[in-house]
Amino acid sequence: MGVRRRRCRYTAKCLLLYTYVSFASRKSARFAASKSSLLVSCASPVIAGETDLKGLLPEQLRALAADMGEPAYRGDQLFGWIHEGQSRIEAMSNLPKRFRQALLDAGASVGRLQLLERRDSDTGMAVKFLLESQASGPGAAPVAAGQIEAVLIVDGDRRTACLSSQVGCALDCQFCATGRMGFRRNLSAAEMVDQLLQLQAVAAERGERVTNIVMMGMGE
Repeated sequence: MGVRRRRCRYTAKCLLLYTYVSFASRKSARFAASKSSLLVSCASPVIAGETDLKGLLPEQLRALAADMGEPAYRGDQLFGWIHEGQSRIEAMSNLPKRFRQALLDAGASVGRLQLLERRDSDTGMAVKFLLESQASGPGAAPVAAGQIEAVLIVDGDRRTACLSSQVGCALDCQFCATGRMGFRRNLSAAEMVDQLLQLQAVAAERGERVTNIVMMGMGE
């Protein structure tokens, strides 16, 4: 018997971020249907190749479950696992084994940015994260696509997560290290959500929670 998972504590915060990242992703992403694709209904994208489920809205995960022959609430269970930090689909024990295997067979995944470095300020008022972002296309192995930064800032009662939305910058400001590296690409919805989840985890270690989100082009 599966264990009932509690509703994600940060669902409202994640949905606010999804509103931004889903709009940004739709402008830049290209989606192609194929026999091996996962077709998600309710005005959601066609997901092709190696798909990061962390970038999907709750209603998209519910539609995905329904399209794969499962009750829609399986999508809510998926959302709960993902936002509690589980990255292994096969370990999501309250999902039927057949559903987990079907997701894996279709190329679904739950990605995580690689943490290269963490720096805590002497005052404890800020924590900076250096993360390695990767990009991959349908059927292609992941290709390193540069490093990004995210920052957790303490300001009174506020705990602000500053998240990167791009690798590089197109403005070419010569006084800025990020500008001098040039623009490489926009981050995916999954990559931006993952930054938030990693910062949430650090805040939780302190008995705190993120209260604000600020979107940057790219931290430096």
